Amino acid sequence: MPALPTRTPQATRKGEKPIIGILGISGSGRRSSYNTALLEAAKELLPEGAALDLYDVSA
Repeated sequence: MPALPTRTPQATRKGEKPIIGILGISGSGRRSSYNTALLEAAKELLPEGAALDLYDVSA
């Protein structure tokens, strides 16, 4: 498995809030995984400035 890139969130302009990166990991091989569905739903509820990347370990 390749190493995941790491980076420190930084503001791009003065006074701008840093972007927060979140990694959501789902390892279920089921097509209708509850965990994956919850992570997808969580993406819609994130506050401004936050990003959720999904990583499926079964793929």
